[in-house]
Amino acid sequence: MKNIITLLISVLFLVSCGNSKTENENDSNKNIIDVKTIIGKTESEIEKILGKSENSEQVSPSNTPCKDIPCEKKFYQKNKFEIVFIDGKSDWITINNISNFDFNSENITLLGLSSTVPNFENTISIKWNDIENINDVTFFNNGENKIEYIYIKAYTK
Repeated sequence: MKNIITLLISVLFLVSCGNSKTENENDSNKNIIDVKTIIGKTESEIEKILGKSENSEQVSPSNTPCKDIPCEKKFYQKNKFEIVFIDGKSDWITINNISNFDFNSENITLLGLSSTVPNFENTISIKWNDIENINDVTFFNNGENKIEYIYIKAYTK
């Protein structure tokens, strides 16, 4: 009887360890977000997807319509998403707090985009131009071959 109880406890332990590992592996393979769902949206449409913004500021990047009339930059989900609204639409998007993902070109799929060869790649950044009707997407390395942040310019260059 003692051997059966020991065997059952051992099996339960092994099964629970296996499930834990599988869950962790699946977490690292999930999408960060389908970026196409947040590009070109109004502030109220973004709130329905990301929730209410926690902070905002006015920005005036050169070579944009914001140069003369400042545009709204909003922060969502504890600054994970920074979105600049140009002409009232989400255009420049920065995704932060993602250093649990590897820095490699295959991870473009984390944004719901198809895997494709980048236009530029070095040890600091990986950049795709004109990918699925998005001007450019750039991944930045945190120095440990993990993604520090992702910068997306949807329409305005």
